[in-house]
Amino acid sequence: MSTCHRIVIFGYFIALIHIGVAREVDSFKLRPPQSQDSGTSLNEIFNRELDEAIAEANKQGVPDEKKLYRAILRKLGGRIISKFENLAAEELDIIPIESDQSIYRDVKTLAAPVLLFYRRLGGLCRIDDCVVGTDKFGHFLAQGYTYYKIAHLKGRGLEKALEYGANSESSYFGLHATGIFSYADLVANFQGYRFWNFLLLRHPDPLGDDKHGPFIELSHEKWRKVKHFDWSYFVDPAWDEAINKNEYRTAKIQQAVVDRIKTPLVQFEYDYSAFNDQLMAGVCARYGSYADNLLNFTFYRK
Repeated sequence: MSTCHRIVIFGYFIALIHIGVAREVDSFKLRPPQSQDSGTSLNEIFNRELDEAIAEANKQGVPDEKKLYRAILRKLGGRIISKFENLAAEELDIIPIESDQSIYRDVKTLAAPVLLFYRRLGGLCRIDDCVVGTDKFGHFLAQGYTYYKIAHLKGRGLEKALEYGANSESSYFGLHATGIFSYADLVANFQGYRFWNFLLLRHPDPLGDDKHGPFIELSHEKWRKVKHFDWSYFVDPAWDEAINKNEYRTAKIQQAVVDRIKTPLVQFEYDYSAFNDQLMAGVCARYGSYADNLLNFTFYRK
């Protein structure tokens, strides 16, 4: 192998590590109790930042949709870790989970290179009855916008956007980096697409709820927010990796994770009722024809 090839491979490996930072969570350890509902506080942070983004867009002269989207991305999004994710962690004091205390602690393989270098995973928060990893906020905002861009700004349609999401989870955002294929990530991506579409409601909602948008309208040549953002509308049990289960790149990774999940409850602070598949029945109905691509009921690879 040439020196050039070694440099390229090393660079790709380092890039995977950086992409993987806070890209995974342990949805079993340190699950927030029912009393710690962060939904109201998360809504306040999101709406505050969205208001500021709209004000910034209005300073840029003639109203332009792409400038509005860019202003919102600058305020809330991010290429690796979203700004909203950082704000939520800081303002709500969301505690990250130490890698050596997580369900991934026994995964030591080059088939999951990023996990070899993890020190901390993303934290967990509760929105109503749902437990959500903070990494999902980045998927919702950044990947959701990418879906919207592929589907509508580039005119390739939602199916191509969903295909992109599955391919990225099968490679640099998932299997090739951490050895994990997260269906919950795909749900957050999909709901993020719906959010970006709801902003101005230029296209029909794929789940048929056009009455939820728009969030923003043009009035007297200025953008104006006309609807309050609420996380509880978008979040459901399918965002929770303890319910909408991951798949793994190899049987070895899978077994290491499943064995750790099955350790005694006294060591593993997890409410096992989350495994109740009844929690998925409602989301199956919600996602309709998209359910097969977004939901997974078993740890084992299909």
